[in-house]
Amino acid sequence: MEDNKLKELKDELLFTQKNAAIERSDEDTAKADAYAEDYKKYLDAAKTERLAVSEAVRLAEANGFVPFDRTKALKAGDKVYVNNRGKALILAVIGSHPLTDGVSIAAAHVDSPRLDLKPNPLYEKAGMAYFDTHYYGGIKKYLYATVPLALYGVVTRKDGSTVEIAIGDKEGDPVFVVTDLLIHLSREQMQKPATSVVSGEISTFSSVPARSITARKAMPSNSTLCTFLTSVTASPRPIFSRRNWRQFRPVRRKTSASTAVWSAATATTTVFAPIRR
Repeated sequence: MEDNKLKELKDELLFTQKNAAIERSDEDTAKADAYAEDYKKYLDAAKTERLAVSEAVRLAEANGFVPFDRTKALKAGDKVYVNNRGKALILAVIGSHPLTDGVSIAAAHVDSPRLDLKPNPLYEKAGMAYFDTHYYGGIKKYLYATVPLALYGVVTRKDGSTVEIAIGDKEGDPVFVVTDLLIHLSREQMQKPATSVVSGEISTFSSVPARSITARKAMPSNSTLCTFLTSVTASPRPIFSRRNWRQFRPVRRKTSASTAVWSAATATTTVFAPIRR
């Protein structure tokens, strides 16, 4: 009897944590699972901030939102959105009370971990060709090693037109990989702290010099780099045409990184984003 009284007192006075998965109903569990699946689909579609905004606009329009029109009056219940240059989005549901009564605001940061290509990303040093990259995002850099990456970007031509790049997500596309060091070459690497095991600033992508005499004459001091340029312009599915390579190549203008993945005046936004298949 005394033990029962102590147990009742304990249950009344002390807080006991319970696993939500045990307590919630089957209906709530099904809703949570469905939400998680939809969220995974969104992450697959929103690899950069531009893609995140594009996908958010698609979802918003499917739920009754329309572009904001300054010339039209708004009434209670209207759903409108403003797309800020494809990289930020404002959604609003018009209420029935005046602004003096207050508003409800929910803010979220479009954050896309990635490796950015800098405005002039291609260079050669000591016979090796490099991408000059900039790491962005909150995930651990060593997680990029040996993970297939897709190349996404928006390039602005001299005439002001833009070209969207998306290579790596479709079946048959080439993919990009940040390779790790072989185990017998990684003695110094293994002694480094996790934050510096893999650098997010520079990526080597070629060590094969150009064999073509024409290519070596075209870029005598960048023979290895020329191998890359030749491969991307002469492949069955070229990334750029030979004639337009210089036109497509990033130029020295005000540039900001795309998803964060990145101003209306950007000359180029090119990023490596993880693939999930």
